[in-house]
Amino acid sequence: VLATSVLATGAFAQSAAPVGLWVHTSGRAFLSIAASGYCHYQDPGLEYGGASNWDSGSTCGFLTVMNAAAYGGPQPIYLQIRWVDRGTIAIKGDIFVLRNQSLSRLIAAWPLSKRKNSVNTGR
Repeated sequence: VLATSVLATGAFAQSAAPVGLWVHTSGRAFLSIAASGYCHYQDPGLEYGGASNWDSGSTCGFLTVMNAAAYGGPQPIYLQIRWVDRGTIAIKGDIFVLRNQSLSRLIAAWPLSKRKNSVNTGR
């Protein structure tokens, strides 16, 4: 019984990967992390994306993104991400907030006039 509680406590000490769409508080940058591991970052002066790997710690973790567009082939970009709370992360001191937790919510919020092949439900 003691061994089980020690293992359970250790499991909770690891931070989960921050899957979702994260938007900088200025609204000018975003980080998207898919459950598949694909990651995309964009701000006015920088854009990169590619496969990623999450190494977790107790309150933060390291996201390694293999930048597919790097000159000479994929190059790793390392980001230390700290959880502030369930809907907020910090990257190099910059605050990002979670904008969507599921694709269905994002689609539901998208205007019907902009959806292709959508069915108008009369709402």
